[in-house]
Amino acid sequence: MLKYYAAFLVFGCAVNTLGPMLPSLAQHVGLTPVQMAPLLTAKGLGGLAGSFLCPLLPLSALMPGGLLAIAASFATIPAVHSLLQLALVYSFAAAVYQAVCRSLSKAHWLRAHSPPR
Repeated sequence: MLKYYAAFLVFGCAVNTLGPMLPSLAQHVGLTPVQMAPLLTAKGLGGLAGSFLCPLLPLSALMPGGLLAIAASFATIPAVHSLLQLALVYSFAAAVYQAVCRSLSKAHWLRAHSPPR
């Protein structure tokens, strides 16, 4: 479980550092940082979608699969050359991150409130 928390921390930093990365991402896609504002909205909507996605997926598959999906989505950023593609990458990563976050919270709560063996 500790490995999941460590990976979750790393990917949380990656998902949530969008603000400081905005100027370099804007330069990468050839826009100004002001034109990149929809990216923040896409990230927020992705996080909202991920909170609804969590109860639908099994916990055992969501944790490792989710962390791999976030890593794969961020690996595609160098190949992205439009705001729409970048918004899709960030909304997907935020959705998966939120689903993993809720899964970790659920696993921790279940572990803390399970009867002793």
